[in-house]
Amino acid sequence: MASSSLLSFFVLYPFVHECGHLIPAIAGGATVNDFVWTPFFGHAHVGLSNVSGSALPWVDAGGALLPTLVGTALVGTWMALPTKASGPNWRLWLLVPGVVMLVGNLGLFFEATVGSGSYRHMYLLAKAIGGEGIVGKALEVLPAVWTVVVVALAIGLHRRQSKATEPSGERANWKWSGNERG
Repeated sequence: MASSSLLSFFVLYPFVHECGHLIPAIAGGATVNDFVWTPFFGHAHVGLSNVSGSALPWVDAGGALLPTLVGTALVGTWMALPTKASGPNWRLWLLVPGVVMLVGNLGLFFEATVGSGSYRHMYLLAKAIGGEGIVGKALEVLPAVWTVVVVALAIGLHRRQSKATEPSGERANWKWSGNERG
């Protein structure tokens, strides 16, 4: 499971994040000068030119929105699939990358509070839709809030599913005594 977490964080997330910038740029007619994807360490980025003014807010926000969509789809699939199909462990291959995609959004809280002089993924889109007031600020952190909601739902579902039950449907009262060796 640790390998899934590391691969998700250092390999999959940077790729999906940069594709999130790339897709609306291409759709908006921008020229792609370079696409640098640096798994593990480095500075992944997309070099663009001729980005239209109407596409720019979506290009900026795409780095947060695409991982949000992918993470939500993975965690949602994890929640929807039966737990007993072939054991619970295979489902973690959906959950871990999904949570990693979503947790990257928590940085949006920090981006929204550091001031207007720094780059903020959701700023231009939030400003275009909601203005500079409270609505714009709320939209700027919406993917981060969504992350908290989805992860909380996943934790709640996991807790409910992990309660041990006897075949009769009663809760198990088994306690480990230290003498059980398998």
